Amino acid sequence: MLLNFLANDPNAARLDAAVAVSTPFQLARGVGFIDSGSLLARAYLQRFLPAMKAKALAKAKQHPGRFDVKAIAATTRIRDFDHLVTAPLFGFSSAEDYYAKCSTGPQLDAIRTPTLLLSASDDALAPPVFETKNPALDVLVTRRGGHVGFVEGSVLKPRFWAEARLLRWLQER
Repeated sequence: MLLNFLANDPNAARLDAAVAVSTPFQLARGVGFIDSGSLLARAYLQRFLPAMKAKALAKAKQHPGRFDVKAIAATTRIRDFDHLVTAPLFGFSSAEDYYAKCSTGPQLDAIRTPTLLLSASDDALAPPVFETKNPALDVLVTRRGGHVGFVEGSVLKPRFWAEARLLRWLQER
């Protein structure tokens, strides 16, 4: 959301700098991973989808007739949830329309605010797949880190380094 704001809001220049971590540059790709059925994907799906469905069904009770309650309750994929709930709720024609219009990757070149992008090559949920030559962007892609898991050291002595690195970058701006 922050990167889309920076790319599209004419008042975004009021920010001196920004940081984005594990950004979904291509929403369809991340959703494709979650819906893929792999062991890791099923873990994400089992964690997020039930909570998303519960919130949507609660909203459906507040707005009778707006949503297909039976279809929401039966859905087993994020893509279907986005088609049934997210897209119509926010004015998109379909899940694909939502993914295309809200993915950050295609909008990176429009950002003028100095921005640090921190991602990990092994982030299956939000892979750092994008192209940009925008001089306003500092890109830091680590080999490991998964989705928002930037840790060094050992299991007994982990060191969470991203927060300090991001703050230092912001202070330098």
